[in-house]
Amino acid sequence: MNLMLLTRQALLLLTIVIGATVMSACVPNTADQTLAAEYYQSGTLIVDMRMTGTVQVARMQTTLDFASTRVAFAGQQSRSLQSTMVAMGFDQSSIDQFQQDVTGGSVVLPSPTPNANTSNFSVQQPTAQAPAQAPTPQAATNTPDPTAPRMENVAIAADVGDDDCALGTASQFTMDSQIVYLTARIFNTPANTTFTARWVRPDGQERSFDWTPDFAIDNSCIWMYIDQTDEPFVTGVWNATLSINGNITSDALSFRIDDVMADG
Repeated sequence: MNLMLLTRQALLLLTIVIGATVMSACVPNTADQTLAAEYYQSGTLIVDMRMTGTVQVARMQTTLDFASTRVAFAGQQSRSLQSTMVAMGFDQSSIDQFQQDVTGGSVVLPSPTPNANTSNFSVQQPTAQAPAQAPTPQAATNTPDPTAPRMENVAIAADVGDDDCALGTASQFTMDSQIVYLTARIFNTPANTTFTARWVRPDGQERSFDWTPDFAIDNSCIWMYIDQTDEPFVTGVWNATLSINGNITSDALSFRIDDVMADG
């Protein structure tokens, strides 16, 4: 009996020990739990960093696209301004040199002078002035003769209308352009009046064309022209003037001929 009792007690003790060992093996280690928590936390941080980085890259790309657009727009405006200045008679080489000087920093724009300290100031009293003298009557100036021949609205144009007046004005043409018009509104010219269009090429060579109508013109437009058959077009700035009988001449009008039409 005693032997059987001892055997049962030994088996029970062995069962308890094995059960405790199995249970201890199923319980996670504290160090393992800490490593797992840090792993999941690191994964969350990486996801957050990727999302934040994506937003920042998108913002930087938007800023870069905007800056590129503004640079392209500024370049277009610069080319348009240069073409306008050249058409007005400015020398292209002078414009290029000035642009290089500004870009290179050799041209420094003046900065405003700081205001002087005005904490201590005195009020300046106006100086007494002598009574104003009555203006001396001026002799009457000669007024233009309204019946004398004259011209108005002289313009360079790419085309004219049915009334012989310019359909707008133009200052830029290309080597593909076939014709350039010089138009004006004429007053008080009798029959057999000679109109002369004088064209000056970029190299200084001149071509002149006369027209002598056998009828009077008053308050009507006329046009004269130059085309590729009269003078082969060359690139650069041209000038044109219109005169009446060689003694009434318009101001010189400038226009530019390019290989291709400039932007803007």
